[in-house]
Amino acid sequence: CDVCHTEKQCAHQGKCDVERPIASQDYQDKVKALKSYQMTSQGAMSQLEYKARRTEVKVTNFIACHNLPLAVANQLTLVFADILPDSKIAKKSAAKTKTTCIPNGALKPYFLEETMKHLQKEPFFLSTEGSNDTEIQKVNPITVKLFDVNDIHHQFLDMGITVRRHSATAEVIFQGIDHCFQQYNIPWYNCVSFSLDNTSVNMSKHNSLMSRAKEKKKGIYICGCPCHIIHNTISKASAEFAQETGFDLDDFCTNASYWFAKSTKRKARWEEYCQFCDQGYKTIIDHVSTRWLSLEIATNRTVHLYRSLKSYFLSETGSQARFKHLKKAFLSPITEVYLMFFQHIFPLFTNLNKLLQREEPLIYFVYQEMQKFLKKILAEAIVQGGSDLSKVDYKNLDKQLDDAHIFIGSITRATLTKGMKDDDINEISVKFFAGVHVFYVKTCAYAMENLPLDDEVLHNAPCIDYTQCLHAHFTQVQYFVQRFDKVLPYSIPEEEEKLSDEFLDYQTMRADGQKEEFYCKDVIWGYLTTMKESVLTLLPRFPRLGKMAKLILSLPHSNTNAEQVFSLVCQNKTAFRDRLSLEGTLSSLLTVKVARPESEGSCYRFKPPEVVITASKKVTWEYNKKHQEVSI
Repeated sequence: CDVCHTEKQCAHQGKCDVERPIASQDYQDKVKALKSYQMTSQGAMSQLEYKARRTEVKVTNFIACHNLPLAVANQLTLVFADILPDSKIAKKSAAKTKTTCIPNGALKPYFLEETMKHLQKEPFFLSTEGSNDTEIQKVNPITVKLFDVNDIHHQFLDMGITVRRHSATAEVIFQGIDHCFQQYNIPWYNCVSFSLDNTSVNMSKHNSLMSRAKEKKKGIYICGCPCHIIHNTISKASAEFAQETGFDLDDFCTNASYWFAKSTKRKARWEEYCQFCDQGYKTIIDHVSTRWLSLEIATNRTVHLYRSLKSYFLSETGSQARFKHLKKAFLSPITEVYLMFFQHIFPLFTNLNKLLQREEPLIYFVYQEMQKFLKKILAEAIVQGGSDLSKVDYKNLDKQLDDAHIFIGSITRATLTKGMKDDDINEISVKFFAGVHVFYVKTCAYAMENLPLDDEVLHNAPCIDYTQCLHAHFTQVQYFVQRFDKVLPYSIPEEEEKLSDEFLDYQTMRADGQKEEFYCKDVIWGYLTTMKESVLTLLPRFPRLGKMAKLILSLPHSNTNAEQVFSLVCQNKTAFRDRLSLEGTLSSLLTVKVARPESEGSCYRFKPPEVVITASKKVTWEYNKKHQEVSI
């Protein structure tokens, strides 16, 4: 209890044990005294001033969380004063300068200090991603993920700016990361994982970020980005399909979207064809090759509007190369079959990709999902897959399903059969099935070569899956103790025996007939780490196993966190806000945004701590003093 500065037990009556002392008069008197002290302490801040400072902090947090220009505070102050003429607090609202100072001098230091305390004591995982072009500076945002109480937190640490001609080399980038660690007194032995994308500067065996991180921390888990691999898998397989059949889906979707883009006349003409074909008009989805999920959405929209699109391109005339290319595609009766095949196969890739982009910890069943993905692919093209995927001879034509049984989707098969009966695509269908076979072969080959199917961390991580713990083995627990011996010092016989007892207790608890639970594993382990052995001893039930579970849950399953930071950079540093300092205001805004102080997704629920409100009182004075000295 923060008011009484004591610990209360709630093992007897639960909620009632908490409500009873709160309702007492003694507690209420302490609350009033504490509020009075808060209003008069920290520089004799009056109650009105305290509320005004608190309002300024909450408004600043709102602006930062919603990527609004800082200059909006100038007009927002006038709006508050106009709509709340009787409010003294509204008249004291901060304008642009102070709204800029609060993230730099109050919010960022607070969130960073809380993060630093954790990083200096507890395990965490590190991730970074390099920008392609940011004027003369290269940005390598450094983010961390850590387990706090019963939740996994993603936090922004530093912009990781590098300059000059060698700014993109592994040596310079890693020096920036190491300098950041030294600046905040973060020990490398607490960094249990490093998440990177799959470029050579990051993941090559020699002279890369991976090799340098392993020099700093032996046993550090290097995680590539399986989302990139899944995206590249379908890109490579589609290219093989295009080479065999002559139909390039990327080019087709890009040409279709560009043909109608920025032309009201073409869109209006096409709308008439939509009405003629009894189809509602919808915009063609733009496909961007670097967007992992855009190709599926663009393909689905094209299939849905295929009749009206075909009618448009076969009826209109045009001399442009793009129009001729599209008209030739719609003249071919097999084009719709191609599109339907991709519409059928895309969900296998995108569902896994979406799963790997989720924020909650999924390390414990990534291997299971990758295996399931490959088995589904093999099941659609191979007669017998087997449990050991490495032994499947998927390249052997004799092992593959024939054209009549290879799975291309029921709708695709029905459309193809109808076209063959009408003698439209008898000869072309041979190329189609050849393309399907090479598509499946390339998918299996690239995925098996690049997905981390042999990753020992992914093999052993399911031991913390509460729903599957009866199938786990203590050797999986021992693997993490041996790999992260500095963070998990349980390798000595006495500690290992206690850890073994905890693991057996954990499995026995699951075998007691408890109901199946589908909570996130960080929530489950947050609860398990608070369990006591008994009401009498009040000792933790899983102190060692809980610490190991927190470490595993802190391990990454993809590099999407760093990608999300880049999205935030683009949303804040726009062409109209190009003077935002990378290491100053922009860094502060990202710190506030990534920390997500808004509770349950609502920034109005954010309760500014006392230290932030106090700091906000002097930030503008310090800013003005600094700039006055510079001008002098």
